[in-house]
Amino acid sequence: MADHERAETDGNAGKDHKRAVKYTAKAIEEKLHKQMNARKRTLSRLTNKMKNIESLMENYDTAYIVEKDHLSDYSKLLSEFIQANNAICLLLQDDDEREADQLYWFLPNLVKCQSFLAKTEKWIVHVRRQAVTAPEEIIQGVRGVVKGSER
Repeated sequence: MADHERAETDGNAGKDHKRAVKYTAKAIEEKLHKQMNARKRTLSRLTNKMKNIESLMENYDTAYIVEKDHLSDYSKLLSEFIQANNAICLLLQDDDEREADQLYWFLPNLVKCQSFLAKTEKWIVHVRRQAVTAPEEIIQGVRGVVKGSER
């Protein structure tokens, strides 16, 4: 059953007839307004999480924290953002209005969020590679110092 419909028992006693109750245009508009505000709040939370992660990405030592704590939270928020948008699409009855909302508001914000997620995941892979190659470089540097001091 769609979000804007709900089942109610018909007035016939003893029968299980259910009918879909249609909301008034005003009720749909109010519900749409609430959903749009919820979507904006979720985007705001995503943006704040982005800023937190970006500040942590200034230091390679925080890669584990970014990956284990912040990135999973960010992914959950991104999922909530998409779900909130899906609820809005169900409520937008005018095709042109729905298309404009998706094209000019939702998709640009989604692309920004997904790009940030990809960039962060790429950074984590880079940090891991650095952690693997750095000990070998240190060992090679120590060997060079030891060989140089043997002369």
